Amino acid sequence: MAGSFADAWGGDPVISPSLSERIRMAIRGTGHLRRKMVATIRLLERDVKRLNSTISRFDAMELSLTGQAKTALLEGDNERAWALSNEIANVRMLKKLLTTLSLYFEQMASRLRMILTIGDAARHFGPLLKTLRAASPIVAKVMPQLGGTLSRVSDVLEDIVNITRDVFDSVGPMGFQNEEAERILRALKLSVEHEADMDLPDVEEGLEELRPQRARRRIGGGSS
Repeated sequence: MAGSFADAWGGDPVISPSLSERIRMAIRGTGHLRRKMVATIRLLERDVKRLNSTISRFDAMELSLTGQAKTALLEGDNERAWALSNEIANVRMLKKLLTTLSLYFEQMASRLRMILTIGDAARHFGPLLKTLRAASPIVAKVMPQLGGTLSRVSDVLEDIVNITRDVFDSVGPMGFQNEEAERILRALKLSVEHEADMDLPDVEEGLEELRPQRARRRIGGGSS
Protein backbone atom coordinates (compact mmCIF):
# COMPACT_ATOMS: atom_id res chain seq x y z
CA MET A 1 0.00 0.00 0.00
CA ALA A 2 1.41 3.35 -1.04
CA GLY A 3 2.01 5.69 1.82
CA SER A 4 0.81 5.26 5.35
CA PHE A 5 -1.78 6.61 7.71
CA ALA A 6 0.79 9.08 9.04
CA ASP A 7 1.67 10.23 5.53
CA ALA A 8 -2.00 10.63 4.62
CA TRP A 9 -2.56 12.95 7.56
CA GLY A 10 0.69 14.83 7.18
CA GLY A 11 2.55 13.60 10.28
CA ASP A 12 3.21 10.87 12.79
CA PRO A 13 0.21 9.32 14.51
CA VAL A 14 -0.41 10.71 17.98
CA ILE A 15 0.22 8.10 20.68
CA SER A 16 -1.80 8.71 23.82
CA PRO A 17 0.26 8.61 27.01
CA SER A 18 -0.25 5.60 29.25
CA LEU A 19 -1.93 5.91 32.62
CA SER A 20 1.42 5.76 34.41
CA GLU A 21 2.75 8.54 32.19
CA ARG A 22 -0.34 10.66 32.86
CA ILE A 23 0.17 10.22 36.60
CA ARG A 24 3.86 11.10 36.28
CA MET A 25 3.04 14.26 34.37
CA ALA A 26 0.33 15.23 36.86
CA ILE A 27 2.62 14.77 39.86
CA ARG A 28 5.61 16.50 38.32
CA GLY A 29 3.43 19.31 37.06
CA THR A 30 1.83 20.08 40.43
CA GLY A 31 3.94 22.86 41.91
CA HIS A 32 2.57 22.85 45.44
CA LEU A 33 3.07 19.07 45.71
CA ARG A 34 6.66 19.31 44.48
CA ARG A 35 7.42 22.00 47.08
CA LYS A 36 5.75 19.94 49.79
CA MET A 37 7.74 16.84 48.81
CA VAL A 38 11.04 18.76 48.82
CA ALA A 39 10.28 20.12 52.31
CA THR A 40 9.29 16.66 53.57
CA ILE A 41 12.45 15.04 52.19
CA ARG A 42 14.53 17.67 53.98
CA LEU A 43 12.68 16.99 57.22
CA LEU A 44 13.31 13.26 56.90
CA GLU A 45 16.99 13.81 56.19
CA ARG A 46 17.28 16.17 59.16
CA ASP A 47 15.62 13.60 61.42
CA VAL A 48 17.97 10.86 60.20
CA LYS A 49 20.89 13.01 61.37
CA ARG A 50 19.18 13.58 64.73
CA LEU A 51 18.51 9.86 65.13
CA ASN A 52 22.08 8.91 64.27
CA SER A 53 23.38 11.50 66.73
CA THR A 54 21.14 10.05 69.44
CA ILE A 55 22.36 6.54 68.63
CA SER A 56 25.95 7.73 69.04
CA ARG A 57 25.10 9.14 72.47
CA PHE A 58 23.56 5.80 73.46
CA ASP A 59 26.74 4.06 72.30
CA ALA A 60 28.72 6.21 74.71
CA MET A 61 26.16 5.64 77.46
CA GLU A 62 26.35 1.86 77.02
CA LEU A 63 30.14 1.98 77.21
CA SER A 64 29.99 4.00 80.44
CA LEU A 65 27.36 1.76 82.04
CA THR A 66 29.34 -1.35 81.11
CA GLY A 67 32.42 0.07 82.83
CA GLN A 68 30.41 0.93 85.93
CA ALA A 69 28.86 -2.56 86.04
CA LYS A 70 32.29 -4.19 85.84
CA THR A 71 33.55 -1.98 88.66
CA ALA A 72 30.54 -2.86 90.79
CA LEU A 73 31.22 -6.58 90.27
CA LEU A 74 34.87 -6.16 91.21
CA GLU A 75 33.78 -4.38 94.38
CA GLY A 76 31.28 -7.11 95.22
CA ASP A 77 28.26 -4.82 94.80
CA ASN A 78 26.06 -7.33 93.01
CA GLU A 79 22.85 -5.37 93.45
CA ARG A 80 24.30 -2.31 91.72
CA ALA A 81 25.77 -4.51 88.99
CA TRP A 82 22.34 -6.03 88.35
CA ALA A 83 20.67 -2.62 88.21
CA LEU A 84 23.30 -1.39 85.77
CA SER A 85 22.84 -4.52 83.66
CA ASN A 86 19.13 -3.70 83.36
CA GLU A 87 20.03 -0.19 82.21
CA ILE A 88 22.43 -1.59 79.62
CA ALA A 89 19.67 -3.88 78.31
CA ASN A 90 17.29 -0.92 77.97
CA VAL A 91 19.93 1.18 76.21
CA ARG A 92 20.59 -1.62 73.73
CA MET A 93 16.88 -2.02 73.04
CA LEU A 94 16.53 1.72 72.45
CA LYS A 95 19.51 1.66 70.09
CA LYS A 96 17.90 -1.16 68.12
CA LEU A 97 14.63 0.74 67.81
CA LEU A 98 16.31 4.02 66.89
CA THR A 99 18.50 2.29 64.31
CA THR A 100 15.40 0.72 62.75
CA LEU A 101 13.65 4.09 62.80
CA SER A 102 16.61 5.78 61.12
CA LEU A 103 16.48 3.13 58.39
CA TYR A 104 12.75 3.72 57.89
CA PHE A 105 13.25 7.49 57.59
CA GLU A 106 16.03 6.98 55.05
CA GLN A 107 13.77 4.67 53.04
CA MET A 108 10.91 7.18 53.06
CA ALA A 109 13.21 10.00 51.93
CA SER A 110 14.55 7.81 49.12
CA ARG A 111 11.08 6.80 47.90
CA LEU A 112 9.83 10.39 47.95
CA ARG A 113 12.92 11.51 46.06
CA MET A 114 12.24 8.90 43.37
CA ILE A 115 8.62 10.02 43.03
CA LEU A 116 9.76 13.65 42.90
CA THR A 117 12.40 12.92 40.27
CA ILE A 118 10.52 10.65 37.87
CA GLY A 119 6.93 10.82 39.13
CA ASP A 120 6.62 7.04 39.37
CA ALA A 121 4.06 6.93 42.18
CA ALA A 122 2.73 3.49 41.23
CA ARG A 123 6.07 1.82 41.94
CA HIS A 124 7.00 3.63 45.14
CA PHE A 125 3.68 4.47 46.79
CA GLY A 126 3.07 1.03 48.31
CA PRO A 127 6.52 0.53 49.90
CA LEU A 128 6.46 4.13 51.14
CA LEU A 129 3.12 3.65 52.86
CA LYS A 130 4.26 0.37 54.41
CA THR A 131 7.37 2.00 55.83
CA LEU A 132 5.32 4.90 57.21
CA ARG A 133 3.04 2.46 59.02
CA ALA A 134 5.98 0.50 60.39
CA ALA A 135 7.66 3.66 61.69
CA SER A 136 4.57 5.12 63.39
CA PRO A 137 4.42 2.90 66.53
CA ILE A 138 8.17 3.33 67.15
CA VAL A 139 7.90 7.11 66.88
CA ALA A 140 4.90 7.14 69.22
CA LYS A 141 6.78 5.06 71.80
CA VAL A 142 10.34 6.38 71.79
CA MET A 143 10.55 9.58 69.66
CA PRO A 144 7.15 11.35 69.72
CA GLN A 145 8.84 14.61 68.70
CA LEU A 146 9.24 13.13 65.21
CA GLY A 147 5.51 12.64 64.81
CA GLY A 148 5.22 15.88 62.85
CA THR A 149 7.50 14.52 60.15
CA LEU A 150 5.36 11.42 59.74
CA SER A 151 2.30 13.64 59.46
CA ARG A 152 3.99 15.50 56.62
CA VAL A 153 4.75 12.22 54.84
CA SER A 154 1.13 11.13 55.29
CA ASP A 155 -0.07 14.47 53.90
CA VAL A 156 2.11 14.05 50.80
CA LEU A 157 0.77 10.52 50.25
CA GLU A 158 -2.79 11.81 50.49
CA ASP A 159 -2.03 14.41 47.82
CA ILE A 160 -0.54 11.73 45.56
CA VAL A 161 -3.65 9.57 45.99
CA ASN A 162 -5.92 12.51 45.16
CA ILE A 163 -3.92 13.40 42.04
CA THR A 164 -3.94 9.78 40.90
CA ARG A 165 -7.69 9.54 41.39
CA ASP A 166 -8.14 12.73 39.39
CA VAL A 167 -6.18 11.17 36.54
CA PHE A 168 -8.33 8.03 36.74
CA ASP A 169 -11.49 10.15 36.58
CA SER A 170 -10.23 12.16 33.62
CA VAL A 171 -9.20 9.10 31.61
CA GLY A 172 -12.20 6.96 32.37
CA PRO A 173 -12.36 3.17 32.84
CA MET A 174 -11.86 2.41 29.15
CA GLY A 175 -9.00 4.85 28.58
CA PHE A 176 -6.18 2.57 29.66
CA GLN A 177 -5.08 -1.03 29.63
CA ASN A 178 -6.54 -3.29 32.32
CA GLU A 179 -3.15 -4.66 33.40
CA GLU A 180 -1.69 -1.22 33.96
CA ALA A 181 -4.75 0.02 35.83
CA GLU A 182 -4.73 -3.07 37.98
CA ARG A 183 -1.12 -2.48 39.03
CA ILE A 184 -1.74 1.14 39.96
CA LEU A 185 -4.98 0.41 41.77
CA ARG A 186 -3.20 -2.29 43.75
CA ALA A 187 -0.77 0.35 45.00
CA LEU A 188 -3.58 2.74 45.89
CA LYS A 189 -5.49 0.08 47.81
CA LEU A 190 -2.64 0.05 50.31
CA SER A 191 -3.86 3.47 51.44
CA VAL A 192 -6.89 1.86 53.06
CA GLU A 193 -5.44 -1.48 54.16
CA HIS A 194 -4.64 -1.99 57.82
CA GLU A 195 -1.91 -4.59 57.48
CA ALA A 196 1.09 -4.32 55.14
CA ASP A 197 2.89 -7.45 53.94
CA MET A 198 6.53 -6.41 53.87
CA ASP A 199 9.78 -7.85 55.17
CA LEU A 200 10.39 -5.34 57.97
CA PRO A 201 12.18 -5.83 61.29
CA ASP A 202 9.89 -7.02 64.07
CA VAL A 203 9.97 -4.31 66.72
CA GLU A 204 6.78 -5.15 68.61
CA GLU A 205 8.69 -7.21 71.16
CA GLY A 206 11.13 -4.38 71.67
CA LEU A 207 8.34 -1.87 72.22
CA GLU A 208 6.70 -4.19 74.73
CA GLU A 209 9.91 -4.83 76.65
CA LEU A 210 10.94 -1.18 76.74
CA ARG A 211 9.88 -0.33 80.28
CA PRO A 212 11.70 0.34 83.57
CA GLN A 213 12.90 -2.77 85.34
CA ARG A 214 13.56 -3.10 89.03
CA ALA A 215 16.69 -4.76 90.35
CA ARG A 216 14.91 -7.77 91.83
CA ARG A 217 17.77 -10.26 91.50
CA ARG A 218 21.36 -10.18 92.58
CA ILE A 219 24.21 -11.39 90.42
CA GLY A 220 26.04 -14.24 92.02
CA GLY A 221 23.07 -15.27 94.19
CA GLY A 222 23.78 -12.90 97.08
CA SER A 223 21.34 -12.72 99.96
CA SER A 224 18.56 -10.10 100.18
